[in-house]
Amino acid sequence: IKIMFDEVKKIQTEKIDPKTLELQIRKFTSSWYLSREQASSQSSIFALYQTIGAGWQYSNTFIDRLNKVTPDQMMEVSKKYLTGFTYGVVGPEPVSLAGLPGVVAPTKTPAAATAAIPKQESKKTSHKK
Repeated sequence: IKIMFDEVKKIQTEKIDPKTLELQIRKFTSSWYLSREQASSQSSIFALYQTIGAGWQYSNTFIDRLNKVTPDQMMEVSKKYLTGFTYGVVGPEPVSLAGLPGVVAPTKTPAAATAAIPKQESKKTSHKK
């Protein structure tokens, strides 16, 4: 988790190398075109743009708009939108989250919290015919 937060902080404070950004856009663009080879995929994209009110024609401008993204815009957007994360950690072993952003130590361990839940008696009902 720390690595993810470190990478987000890096994107927010350091400009992405223009060549790296260009390479990532080309990789994404290739994938985007390949996933739209079938008519059903194309119609789904057209329907999405039509549904959001942009008009199906607007879908054809996506790649042009993506190619205009700059490292400065990436940094600006990441500062605005990559904040206030909510996350959970699931696994077989206890994990120390001390020092991570937004971590609040639990008042009880999961086992203790489960043990503290009172068991409810099952209600037996009889059905007479």
